[in-house]
Amino acid sequence: MAGKMMVNVLLCLLLCIFGLQLAVAEESGLSEESNEIADTPLDIENGNPKENGVQEEKPKSDKDKKNEEDEEVDVEGRIVVGVQEGWADGRVEEAQLVRSANKFNYKIQIARDGAIPCKAEGEETEDEGDYILIYLPRAEGVVQAPASDLLKGLRVAEASILLPEGNINALVGWGQAVKEAARAEGVSDFGELVEILRRDPEVQNRYRSRFDSAGRVFHVLNDLSHVKNHGLEVKEVEEGDRPRYEFTVNGHAPSVVLATPTSERGRSVLLAVSDYLVGTHEPGVGCVDCVTSDNPELYLNVTRVALVGVFVTRPQPFLEDALTSLLATGLHPNKTVVLVYNTIEEYVPKVNKFAQRLREEQGIMNVTLMQVSGREPGVGVVKNMMLDECLRIQCGWFIHADAAVFLNPMVLGLQVSLGHPVLAPALSVQGRIPASFWRELDPELRPAYSWDHAHILKGQGGARGYWHASCIRGVYSIRHDVLERVRNPYTHALPVDAEGDSDLAFCSALREAGVPMVVQTAFQEQGALVNASGHNIGTRDITTFSSNPLLWHLFYVHPDYNKIMGGEFSLVDRPCYEVYVFPTFSQRFAAELVQIANTVNQWSTGTTKQDMRKKNGVEEVPTVDQWFSQLGLEDLLAELFGSIFQNIEMISYPSSYPDAITLSLIARFRADELPGLPKHNDASVATLAINLTPSELYKGGEVEFPVQECRIKPEVGHVLVHPGRLTHPKIFHNVTEGVLHKAIIMIDSKDKMLD
Repeated sequence: MAGKMMVNVLLCLLLCIFGLQLAVAEESGLSEESNEIADTPLDIENGNPKENGVQEEKPKSDKDKKNEEDEEVDVEGRIVVGVQEGWADGRVEEAQLVRSANKFNYKIQIARDGAIPCKAEGEETEDEGDYILIYLPRAEGVVQAPASDLLKGLRVAEASILLPEGNINALVGWGQAVKEAARAEGVSDFGELVEILRRDPEVQNRYRSRFDSAGRVFHVLNDLSHVKNHGLEVKEVEEGDRPRYEFTVNGHAPSVVLATPTSERGRSVLLAVSDYLVGTHEPGVGCVDCVTSDNPELYLNVTRVALVGVFVTRPQPFLEDALTSLLATGLHPNKTVVLVYNTIEEYVPKVNKFAQRLREEQGIMNVTLMQVSGREPGVGVVKNMMLDECLRIQCGWFIHADAAVFLNPMVLGLQVSLGHPVLAPALSVQGRIPASFWRELDPELRPAYSWDHAHILKGQGGARGYWHASCIRGVYSIRHDVLERVRNPYTHALPVDAEGDSDLAFCSALREAGVPMVVQTAFQEQGALVNASGHNIGTRDITTFSSNPLLWHLFYVHPDYNKIMGGEFSLVDRPCYEVYVFPTFSQRFAAELVQIANTVNQWSTGTTKQDMRKKNGVEEVPTVDQWFSQLGLEDLLAELFGSIFQNIEMISYPSSYPDAITLSLIARFRADELPGLPKHNDASVATLAINLTPSELYKGGEVEFPVQECRIKPEVGHVLVHPGRLTHPKIFHNVTEGVLHKAIIMIDSKDKMLD
């Protein structure tokens, strides 16, 4: 009886060796024909191949090797994933590995805790047909080729088992050969076997195990890895009628791409690269399953509450505009809770106005203001409190919205409708500020831009889709199940000193938990980050031309000006010879210039030709005015000259290229002061006059060119351009009612500068 029990135990142990638990529901169906053994088994006693019990040591010729390498063999592939420390169900790395495995028809299995369960007595034994086995210590890897390519790599290396270079306990080999080696060495899990093979050359030779030093099968990403450096590249390749992406190392495409488990940077690069390899994006197309804005099922009937946290924590330009952009949320007002956290006392009136508009215009009644003065608890603590509140009310989503973001309508509702666990829109960047997302980490584990950052940010063609990120900021949505999984993420301990940066803490917590952060470019023009760097509370928005060019053009430039620059010259009016009118600036631009001039209030009298502001002390045609230099607008004027005024000048007079503004001022005309100007010429090659007052607010004030026989009354924000000297004398007819403000810019060569 004891002998019989011993035999049963031995049989059980043989069955147990590397028996695997199926861990993926979507297992690809493979035909029985794929179980052919395409290589000879091992003679475990001496490590040499044998056939029908006869050893064969005949070396293969180079021609034979080449023929074997080119031969296509249908062979089953299996991937076994270990559960080393840090592994957890549902990690983003695991999801990418599963996608890549499904693409190439691999079976995925999990070896939990290294324990291989014994099959109960009476169960069928596993199929003894051979197969190609990939073992990964945990799910930091993707495959980009079928098992037949791995077979080629084994044949070329004349190996039954291949090990990657570097400190990672992975392998590729014949399944039966690996199991026989494990049985002979008396080990119970793959990790132990790999450690033995790596450290003992004699054991390596015994089982025809080799290091993949030529990178035929493996490439391992680490702290030094960076695509576009060291021969690493993601490129497009043709495959039938549909091109695909391929990751190459010095021109060769390794079948298995891994990341060193201890290298966060290597893992971030792997995640970025995997977006191209798992079949979710195609060259020239982008994501293969993106919804479109006209999809009738896009905006779902949300049944759970969305809690929106709005954060006003630093001085910034365009605050009212940014807050206004958050009004059109796309969320149901009865299912929306808004918490506004403001730490800037001077912004209290604007924040209160925003809350009032949420209630009155959007019907969102559950709005709470958290105005902080004096010592504050810290924005990270407040954000964690909001997450706790979201859980308390059993919300479906938490939406993080920094006030330094300008969003296009419906973006918040779109985020929720797309359904990703953590999702951020790709936002345009203005000036030299950090972006709204990063896809890699630098050697100090700070978020870093990936090789494809600029391409993805454009969001066009092949860049349209969903991209994994190492960190996101600004605006993003978090699904309720993530809140339950990751607690207090905004005060998470950081591996480097980041001065309490709650955004970096949040990203670090999610990376550690394996929660996927995704930035989406499926939709165009979702918004822009507001550049608040160096901004002071008293700085006027109109002066932020260089730091916030996108928003500046949106709010201060006439839409027709951009069309003109795009070639629609029919929008330029030509009332008479060499006189042109360009719709250039918005009414907001005009109003703010007038407001600045009236605030400074250093108007000249306009009653004498003596003017000590000029180098010669004389103004031949005096006006009631203030120079741009008096208004503190010299920098803005220089920026407008280089980006707008010179364009107008060159379109109007292509053969002329004056290189300086010689005089710039804002003039005021009204009936009880200086109502107009008599016939005169300007001391300039060209003059640009910008009406700053809407035409309905004053009467009179037309500009007449008597020689050319035309009379003009431009609209507010329109630029009237004409030659200054000799050929085009002009008359400013009297303003009879109201007040007319004009900005007058004279352009000439630098040696004739008057200002």
